[in-house]
Amino acid sequence: MVYYKFLFGNMEMLTIRDKIIYSALIDYSIKLSDLFYEDGRLNMDDLKNCVELYAIRGDYGSIKLITPTILEMSHELNIPRSTLYDTIAKFKDIRLIEKDRIRCHKNLFDQGFLSFPSNLKIRGQLLVFYVLLEYRSRPYDGIIDTYAKRLSELLGIGEDKIGAIYDMLYKLHKQGFVQRLPHNKLKVISFEEAPKREEASQPSP
Repeated sequence: MVYYKFLFGNMEMLTIRDKIIYSALIDYSIKLSDLFYEDGRLNMDDLKNCVELYAIRGDYGSIKLITPTILEMSHELNIPRSTLYDTIAKFKDIRLIEKDRIRCHKNLFDQGFLSFPSNLKIRGQLLVFYVLLEYRSRPYDGIIDTYAKRLSELLGIGEDKIGAIYDMLYKLHKQGFVQRLPHNKLKVISFEEAPKREEASQPSP
């Protein structure tokens, strides 16, 4: 899951990759904790109460930082290990991570989250972009406008980098995740119908 209030918020100090990594760290810390689940279901009240308890500076509280190995994170997020190390060091410098805790806004979990399929052919930033498009297209039968300026605002990308939006749209189209329609419309292929990664074949017994 990725908490989109932060991921798609207007935080100029962080790049889109920083936001992906931050959201992944929050996700790992929740899933790997033994504090927030009850009968296999996330207890949102316990999570919010924990953040509130540690909100000692303004609107930011924290939860205990728990992560898998950097190697596992690198494989799952499709982000180089060196980048993960550098980004985590950056989070410590700006005090998003302090000692063994990761800071998060008290209202972060009021906005819900985006659930990421783990079996698609794409990963990393391109996957984040596709998931955002897929969720936004659901109320409209999978069809949305493709105004790059609006999409860049949602992703927290500056107008000077709108070219990155067109580049991602091109890659998604080429790989079969979206279809271009007339009048600046885009058909977003649903999670169920999107191209999947081929599973590694199992050796014969």
